[in-house]
Amino acid sequence: MPSKKRSIANGGFAIVAVGALIPLVQLSAPPAFAQSKEDIDKLVKQADQNGDGSITWSEVIALRETMFGRMDRNEDGYVDQSDRPFFYRSQFDEALERMGQFDADGDERVSRQELIGGKAPVFEQADINKDQVLSAAEIEAIRASQ
Repeated sequence: MPSKKRSIANGGFAIVAVGALIPLVQLSAPPAFAQSKEDIDKLVKQADQNGDGSITWSEVIALRETMFGRMDRNEDGYVDQSDRPFFYRSQFDEALERMGQFDADGDERVSRQELIGGKAPVFEQADINKDQVLSAAEIEAIRASQ
């Protein structure tokens, strides 16, 4: 039987996956987390699935799902130190540390439900009209504040 190798295409971990998660976590994080314009641009590019220049809450949830699948390397339903890859350890550690804000029960691991159901204070603050969509103008306001 051939060995099962994980690739980016089938949910494997890669630096791209962690790099993609960091802007998402920053957009979800309390305002104390600094975001660069480059981080915001990465988030828009990765989250804006339909390419309309805005980010819906559904798109954020979809990106969280994708990132969880990439980081849960052992497929046990949690992201924790047991998922730490041999390569890109520091990038994984940084993403896991930032994901810690989603650890609702304090068990030092993040479940799919904790990530998917987690709050996003920056998204909520930036969504001026509270329609669960960050319009191009709302995204530009985030960029301008950096």
